[in-house]
Amino acid sequence: MTNVYLVRHAEPDYSNHNDKERPLTQKGLEDSKLVTHYLSDKEIDIILSSPYKRATDTVKDFADTLGYPIHIEEGFRERKIDNDWIEDFNSFSKMQWNDFDYKLSNGESLREVQKRNIDALTQVLKDSSGENIVIGSHGTAISTILNYYDPTFHLNDFNRIRNKMPWIVKLSFHDDKLVHKEEIDLFRKERIRKAVGAVIVTSDNKFLLVHKVKIGQENEKTININSWDFVKGGVLENEKSADAIKREIREETGMEHILVMEELCDKICFEFPDDMKKLIGYIHKKLQCI
Repeated sequence: MTNVYLVRHAEPDYSNHNDKERPLTQKGLEDSKLVTHYLSDKEIDIILSSPYKRATDTVKDFADTLGYPIHIEEGFRERKIDNDWIEDFNSFSKMQWNDFDYKLSNGESLREVQKRNIDALTQVLKDSSGENIVIGSHGTAISTILNYYDPTFHLNDFNRIRNKMPWIVKLSFHDDKLVHKEEIDLFRKERIRKAVGAVIVTSDNKFLLVHKVKIGQENEKTININSWDFVKGGVLENEKSADAIKREIREETGMEHILVMEELCDKICFEFPDDMKKLIGYIHKKLQCI
């Protein structure tokens, strides 16, 4: 399976009318860190980009984090509108989506943009088969790629994503056949899960995991689940006990990021038998759950 992450650039500085050299705004630079955060656990093998500055700058923070170079691919550049700046982009865009061959005298049609981008993508799929690939790109360029694989992707879809910057589309391929598409809205409030718990590990590498989960969304009231879950676990072959505990926590709570602490917090209390309380470290006479 080859996974391609098409990354639309973050917010550009539209006061600069040089399409190739247009930089990101300060907000755009900050928002590019959302790209880094999302891609951080995707085991990326290679980073490519359009030669345009706003595209390379959007993936630069991520590339720097990994110490990877950014490989420039001309085929992924944005559609050229004309030699001069146009003020009425909405009307121009509508005409292009209604007629894939429409273009201004010194510009490109969407059909030409699509062919250029698909040719570049096809070559990448051949050169990097089975890898996880990041491509820094643009709204119109990505939209023509999506239209190639799904002709129902049209003007309304393009308008839907016009103000999403940065924005990511994940395309999964088997050889050169698209088998899955996923849009990632980096600004969507994620459903979050927080858990607290403790673990007892026995001499024979068996353990009891206890946890309490809180479910909610960022900036919204958290839903409390006021019951503790008791899960028996064991160590798999060639697995360290610490890794086994983390695996069980992930499986049982949905946690991706786990902070392991040596000491236990006094504010988290369990109604266990006295002998078990001593094993865990909770010896309070009167117990309450947070």
